[in-house]
Amino acid sequence: MTYKSTILRSSFWFHESKKTAQYMLDGLTKKEIIEISINENAYQTTSIQRSKDIVSYTYNRLNVYPKEVLKILLKTDVTTAKIIVLISIMTYDQLFFEFMNEVYKEHILFGKNTLTPDDVDHFLKNKKNRSDIVFNWSKTIFPRLRSKYLSILRDADVLDNKNMIKIPFISFQVQELLKKNNFENFLNIFII
Repeated sequence: MTYKSTILRSSFWFHESKKTAQYMLDGLTKKEIIEISINENAYQTTSIQRSKDIVSYTYNRLNVYPKEVLKILLKTDVTTAKIIVLISIMTYDQLFFEFMNEVYKEHILFGKNTLTPDDVDHFLKNKKNRSDIVFNWSKTIFPRLRSKYLSILRDADVLDNKNMIKIPFISFQVQELLKKNNFENFLNIFII
């Protein structure tokens, strides 16, 4: 299994993801979106590099979706849109997907209402013991990953500020669309 820690250089980027999805639906390439982001400061960043990063990450994450899912992202309620963005992050980052599947989902299944920093640490420690890639990461990466994972879950509104798990409502229509497009493994994290 290939793991990476590139999630540390990104954020949840909800509004930015929606903006990128609109550009994608308009038929623009990643290169064209980057040009717009630089020339018009469309993502309202303080540097050209940050604009490039936001476009690259959001584009790469959303690029797994067909147009019909991108359209739903733009027109659905905020909760569902955030789940679509969260699933896109899971498709892009295998370690984060495994965290969601092995820790978040299990907490829901076993009726554990809170997801603590210790839960994230335990997960990362287990991965470190099982993966040479994770084992060789710097010690400073692990607390940063813990913080990033919890931040993403809060931004996605599936975890509150007191670390209480919030199970999102996902409409039947969106569930069926995600299943039809082979995102059932990701969707099943939330549909118990």
